[in-house]
Parts: sequence; C-alpha cells; structure tokens
Amino acid sequence: MNEMGKKIQVYSLLFFLIILALILYALILDFSAGRSAGTSSDLDIKRSGVELPADDSPHPGSGSEWWFFVGHLRDENGNEYGYQLVFRIRQGIYEPFKGIRFYKYCEADFTVTDEKNRRFFAETSRLPPFSFYGINRNGLKIKAGKALIEALDEGKYSIVYKGKDYSVAFILIPEKSPMIQGDNGWVTGNAGCGLFYTSQTRLGTSGTLSVNKEKLSVNGFSWMDHQWGDCDMSDTRWNWLCVQLDNGDDLMVYELFPGAKMADLFRSDGSRERTSDLLLVPRTSWKSPATGISYPSGWHLEIPPLEISLDIEPVLPDQEVAVTHSLRDSYWEGKCRVSGTIGGEPSNGRAYVELVGYCR
Repeated sequence: MNEMGKKIQVYSLLFFLIILALILYALILDFSAGRSAGTSSDLDIKRSGVELPADDSPHPGSGSEWWFFVGHLRDENGNEYGYQLVFRIRQGIYEPFKGIRFYKYCEADFTVTDEKNRRFFAETSRLPPFSFYGINRNGLKIKAGKALIEALDEGKYSIVYKGKDYSVAFILIPEKSPMIQGDNGWVTGNAGCGLFYTSQTRLGTSGTLSVNKEKLSVNGFSWMDHQWGDCDMSDTRWNWLCVQLDNGDDLMVYELFPGAKMADLFRSDGSRERTSDLLLVPRTSWKSPATGISYPSGWHLEIPPLEISLDIEPVLPDQEVAVTHSLRDSYWEGKCRVSGTIGGEPSNGRAYVELVGYCR
C-alpha cells in the first residue's frame, strides 16, 4: 500500500473513532440528564404550577418537549408572509446508520407562506440526540442544525433559521403577559395523560426574511407555544388554531379526537375567558398531491358563551408539511385570514391552523 493509501486509512479510522466517541458521549449525557431530573417524580412535583421564565428552559426529565413559533409578517412594500419554526425533542427510535439507534431524537420544522408569490416552503429535519447540540439547560438557548432559539432579557426571544430558499432572523418582544394553559399549566389530554403548556400569544416581531438571498425587512406578530411532558400523542388526531385579532384579542382553540375541546380568549385588557362550548365546522376539504392525505379546509367557528362567530380561510390550500421519512407525521400548518364578529362587533384578523393525525 502506498503512502497516500495509508493516510486515507488512518484518517478514516480517526473519523470513525470521533463519531463513535460523540455517540457515546451523547448517550451518557442523555441518560444522566434523565436520571438527574427524575423523569416521573420531576413531573409530579411540577404539577403544582409553572414558573416563567424559568420553565422556558428544557426539561430533560420529560419524554417529549417542543418550542413552537408561528407569525404573520409584512415587508416594506406591504407583501404578507407567514412562518413556522418548531423544535421538538421526542422519545422514539432514530436510526441514522444501520445498527446505530437512539431512543430520543430532535426534529426541526421550518415553513414560510409567501402570499405574493403564492408559494409554501417547508423544510423538516430529524437530528440525533440533543446532547450533540448547544442546548443550555439553565436557560432557553437551542442551537441545532439550521435553527437557533434563544430567550433574551426582559422576556424577549431571538429566533434564527437558515433555510435553502427562505431564512429568518427575528427579535420577538412580548406585548402581553404569558398565558398559562389548563390547571396552573397542566393540561390533561386523551387517556388521562397530560403535559405542561404555556403560550405567548402576542409577540411583536421584527427582523429580516430572506427570499432567495434577498433580505427583506419585516414586522408583525408571532405566537409561541411551549409544551413538555410524558403524554404520548402519536396516535391522536387534533385541530388547533391560534387567532390574533386586529382589536388586540387573541384566541386559542383546540379539538382532540376523540376527547376534549377548548376555547381560550385572551382579551386586549389582559382578562381571560375559557369554555368548551364551541363548534368548529369545516367548509370543504383539500387532498394533498404529495401524500394523498385529505384535510379539512376553511372553517366556521361558533363559541356561543363568548359571542364569537368567525370564518377562517387559508391564504393557500397547500400548506402541508410533508414528512417523507414518516407519512404518519405529515401535517397541515397554515396561515389563514379571519373575519366575523365578537360580541356583535365586526372583528378581523389572522390565524394559524394546525391539523395533525389525518392519515392515522
């Protein structure tokens, strides 16, 4: 074997050993993190309530956790955009190479709805265990792959994603106090399981949106959800929507099938009203050419106790996040326009609607 061949062998062996060391290091950290957090006891203790901003941080003892941002933006020419950035830590099997398996992995989804060009852009990625990445367990800072999510001072957030055709770099500033969902943050799902749930319903958003490397200055509003716990919702179908109205009111609605439904109105003056007396009726359906999944499309929402009557229409029918490596994980997450009445008064706004589990 010549000298060059020997060098290639040595470098290949070194590369293999480095990868093996990183895998072992990640597994040790993941195991120790789960042990030190006390998986179930940690959740039981924390059912007494959620504390913010401390609970913005990752919870290594929970089976799953995700940070979710959606928003409505406008550039200097009045063109409108929507975006989604979600980062998940999940229990499950991830096998990047044959024979090498992880039982906790990360996912990052990024989407942009470009109304002017009538284009929907989506990127999804599945990543090895979170110990490979810059996740600060003493504060919210996640740097993984193309995504960066970080909590700043005074309740602000910084989010960055560098996609192929679209990229974002935003600063988000809260205009309302956080909304602690459920019973002091604890929300019970189907089959009696539950999770912790907090929301920031109105975050003033500014920064840059890059479209095919052209940087645009944009402004608007975002919504953030953070959920964590051991509730397995992999077989659950749900509808979820967040509405930001022009009068400053914010509304969250969800339906679990079969199971619970809830509407939560967070008014501009900071008061809240909740009810399970609601009716969300789809107007039509849309079938994905990519996955063959049929989703409801366009809705009429009635919430009699809150005197809410709204029509919700997608700005584009095709806003599906098609997950090619797992069809059952495909979902629809879309920017919508809202019109109707609250308390008999005209009310318009924007919404994001999420439809999950329609192939199950």
